[in-house]
Amino acid sequence: MTKVLVSACMLGCKVRYNGSDLKPSNNDFDRLIKNHKIVSFCPEVSAGLPIPRIPAEIQCGVG
Repeated sequence: MTKVLVSACMLGCKVRYNGSDLKPSNNDFDRLIKNHKIVSFCPEVSAGLPIPRIPAEIQCGVG
């Protein structure tokens, strides 16, 4: 079974900057998580950022 790295917030973990999740409701995503070995990961939490935290925003630029 293929391993797939998926953002923890997309799996329902409340790790976003404001303490929420971002779980998509989509048949393709549901099929992906049912047919593969899922590895949950949050790069922000792994880097030591707190939850909740101040949102990161681009200031005075176009991104």
